[in-house]
Amino acid sequence: MEAEEPSTSMLSISLKWNKVVYEFQIPAAAGGGTTTTTGRLLKEKIYQLTQVPAERQKIMGKGYWKGLLKDDFRLSTLSVSTLKLSMMGSAEILEKPTTITTFVEDLTKEQQEEVAMQEYQESLAFVTGMIPVIQTLPQHRNKDKHRQSDEFYSYNRMVHGLPQYQIERLLEQQLQPNDKKDTPYLNGRVVMTLGLELQRAYINDLATLSDGTLISGLEDGHTAMETWGTAFVTGGRGVVRVWTKEGEQLVSASIPFPYASPTGLVQVPCNSGGSGNVLCLAARFVVTPPPSNRPRLVPQDDAERQRLVHIESQEALVQQTLNRLRKRVQLWWWGPEQADIGLRSIVLQAAAPVTALETWNSLGSTFLAVGDDQGGIQIWKMVETGQQPNFTMMQHIQLVSNNSLAHSFIVCMTFQKNLRRLLVSTKSIEQPIAPTTPSDAVSILIFARSSRGVHVIDTTTESIPIVTVTLLGHKDFVSCLLLLPNGDLITAGGKVDATLKVWTKAQLTIMPSSSHGMILKEAATNNLCHDAGYVFAMTLLRDLKNAPPRNDSSDGNSTHKRSFAVAVARYNVVKLIL
Repeated sequence: MEAEEPSTSMLSISLKWNKVVYEFQIPAAAGGGTTTTTGRLLKEKIYQLTQVPAERQKIMGKGYWKGLLKDDFRLSTLSVSTLKLSMMGSAEILEKPTTITTFVEDLTKEQQEEVAMQEYQESLAFVTGMIPVIQTLPQHRNKDKHRQSDEFYSYNRMVHGLPQYQIERLLEQQLQPNDKKDTPYLNGRVVMTLGLELQRAYINDLATLSDGTLISGLEDGHTAMETWGTAFVTGGRGVVRVWTKEGEQLVSASIPFPYASPTGLVQVPCNSGGSGNVLCLAARFVVTPPPSNRPRLVPQDDAERQRLVHIESQEALVQQTLNRLRKRVQLWWWGPEQADIGLRSIVLQAAAPVTALETWNSLGSTFLAVGDDQGGIQIWKMVETGQQPNFTMMQHIQLVSNNSLAHSFIVCMTFQKNLRRLLVSTKSIEQPIAPTTPSDAVSILIFARSSRGVHVIDTTTESIPIVTVTLLGHKDFVSCLLLLPNGDLITAGGKVDATLKVWTKAQLTIMPSSSHGMILKEAATNNLCHDAGYVFAMTLLRDLKNAPPRNDSSDGNSTHKRSFAVAVARYNVVKLIL
């Protein structure tokens, strides 16, 4: 008798996938009942029917097992003969994309800045120029196409200005030469106003960073500012601080002198062996005397009289200290690698109370000019060493006019680098005074036609500088000076005058026949902008698209054509002029 073959139990399976139902059978055990059929064998069978790889199959059987079918699950453990299953999975083989999509959230901060800069550079190809304070990116300019020209509208709560398409047209006009001008020039239009008229304090200083950021300082902090690359420095309330553009403090230093705060900050060009990464600052002091402790009533006995004598002697000592502070210039220097050291400083002593500072680099040397309230200008030369910058006084210039009843008071100064001319604004003090000269330098008398005005001092002959031209177009003294990239000069008159006048490069370079110089009373532009009026500070806004490197002279040394704008501080707001 022949042996009977072992019987094999079969499972009927109904599988639903992609809206199609597959009916098939599979043995509960394989190999004659010696091997149990597993989930993996079922998936291989399904692959033959659907072409869905086993790795992608998600097989669900409600009531048979929990979750998805696992490869090692034994079908023989089920006490049913029919299985109703459903499956998810794709039979298509997805090709790897040729380009990988990267989301902004996955980029590092440095990568995001690099992408933003690349987009920014690509957008500049479609615009005349880019002055970041007054211009938005080209892709954002379609919003104001419906705006009417010459209509100021609100960019946000703090900014009001003309439509961007009109600003673009004004930039194009600025670069087009006309009959009188063959270089870019200002047309005197206020294109934007920054700030609120209801601020408590007035704006007394402006500064521009190398990336075009405009920073304003308020007078309630006695703020004076100077820029350093993409960082800036503030001084006031007895402290000097170095900030990043984002407003993070890098380093600070307190002023050891009581009742004094630094003001008139200027950046001294400092190479430090060629690195150019060292910050060197100079500042004078604004002194606020303490209130007097003298009694209001007349002393009645010896004790009160002795107390009054003691108070007067103490206040006399304080006044002497304050007088010395007014004649001091403090210099700080610092580099990022010296973060643990902080700001280091030295003090220079002037001949009279300091009123203005100016620095420049000429013929490979760095100079610091210190102006005082008696018309004197001390010229210091910086010598860089490995430890600290040292300053040696080169000469003392004394401005002298024909008016014996008055003397000059230095208000502000600026240096025209390519022509090596020092431009000095003075006001007249109706008080005859014998000027104080330093004991360690020879004083050079320079004659000017007037004790008030803007004097152009030619320093090409360092031994004997001369006043070539005196600008006397304003009714009041000139409170601000600003050299433009085309070589012109803007002078801002005081409160009595309240005008902005433009003097051309040709007017500044006149060489007179007389040793006393000549007087110019008519500017090329009598009032650049009627909407500006009496301004407290001015700064230049550069075209970052067409501008050469920042170390290029901004006083007409380059013939490269580029647009520019001027920011002026008027009381609580900043007006931007094209």
